[in-house]
Amino acid sequence: MERSRQLGILSQFDEDKLMKSVLSNDKKTIDDGKLIAESINQGISAFTPDLAFENITKNFTIAKQLYGEKLIRLLAGYNPNYIAKNLGIPEFQKELDMCIKIPVDEAPGENLDEILRLIAANPHIYMVTGHTSVDEGVRLVELAEEYGIKKTIVSSAVTKEASVDQLKYMADKGAFIEYTLAAFTHTTTIPKTHYYVEREYASIDEGMSGEVSGGVKLVAEQIDELGAEHCIICTDFGVYTLPTPVEGLREFIACLLDLGIAPDDVSKMVKSNPEKLLGLN
Repeated sequence: MERSRQLGILSQFDEDKLMKSVLSNDKKTIDDGKLIAESINQGISAFTPDLAFENITKNFTIAKQLYGEKLIRLLAGYNPNYIAKNLGIPEFQKELDMCIKIPVDEAPGENLDEILRLIAANPHIYMVTGHTSVDEGVRLVELAEEYGIKKTIVSSAVTKEASVDQLKYMADKGAFIEYTLAAFTHTTTIPKTHYYVEREYASIDEGMSGEVSGGVKLVAEQIDELGAEHCIICTDFGVYTLPTPVEGLREFIACLLDLGIAPDDVSKMVKSNPEKLLGLN
């Protein structure tokens, strides 16, 4: 590596790292540009994101008239219709108020830094990316490695939207890749009520396309490519439109076996790898 630098030659690793940095900076520039352009389109001469968030949570109707749907989507990361439907739910309003930024191209803020340090100081705790964007999920895995967090899971919502190269990258950094049956089959495309029984609160999980996108066959192909030692399978079942979690797991295992996944590999993903996360091994 040092010899390559002396000769002015970048290794493939350095080239990839440089390109990632350039692309990340380009994305931030583009996103910032979109916010500025849309602010101008809305006739807003002075714009404070924190104040905009406050207005969204306090009076969404006025905020929508003031900022417009596109700017709200860029700011909050949620579809404006989804915000309008759920803003009356106290828990959702708190979620908007408490959102912690996951920076994809800069150091974490004070709140995220505190959380990462707490997890790293308690190695029995594992970190889950949650339903973030793919870029945010990748960044969290990188930060987990940087902070010394030993156990990390890439949530199925990120797994489903990520490329195989991105999944390999995260697996190489020690993260387990989660596959849930609910994300790839059954009622994937039907909005769920999740925590609330009222139909008006039903929605497709944020960040997911709502399409089956290859089904369980794709899961089997990716497991073959990533290696079962890097993967975990589960169901995400438990809502009334799906079978019970136990039946769902039976179906998932049966499908993977029929698609050629070895019984020992299934055992790793459903038993051995989760045991590692829970400290049961």
